[in-house]
Amino acid sequence: MGKKVKRSIHFDLSSQAIKDVGLSSSTVYEQMRSWFDSHGFKHDQLSGYVSVKPLSQKKLEKIVTQFMLENPLIIPCVERWRAVEIGREDNFIKDAEKFVRKKYPQYMDTFKRSVAIGESRNHSPAKNMKKTKAYAKDMIKQRAEKLRSAKRGDAPSHKPQSH
Repeated sequence: MGKKVKRSIHFDLSSQAIKDVGLSSSTVYEQMRSWFDSHGFKHDQLSGYVSVKPLSQKKLEKIVTQFMLENPLIIPCVERWRAVEIGREDNFIKDAEKFVRKKYPQYMDTFKRSVAIGESRNHSPAKNMKKTKAYAKDMIKQRAEKLRSAKRGDAPSHKPQSH
């Protein structure tokens, strides 16, 4: 049956081609996300999906064929489409957190918001939408406060600390 490994699938789609076939980008990307979510993949980032379980090459080819048959109007819009075997996956978010905490502690809140938004965007969006909206509101509130402080002349320095 062949070796089974986790697979990553990435697409680049042409915005013009999407219009040419009479679809909207938001509809296409939501349709793709829904399809891959229901076929054993999780959204990774942008137009990228990672298999939840290891797959053989043959199984991957069946999934790709099934996607094409079930989404025929998307296929003419493909600029690039590739799959990659994931041998080992490293996540450096903890390292990044330690770095920011040590070198740029004034940006920890920004870092935490970025991570939370990324997590909610790349995983169940409906489930995490409230969390994302709360962070967005918080970010807007903080930015407004910084602008008010700047107008008063008491804005804190945003220069990174040097070590």
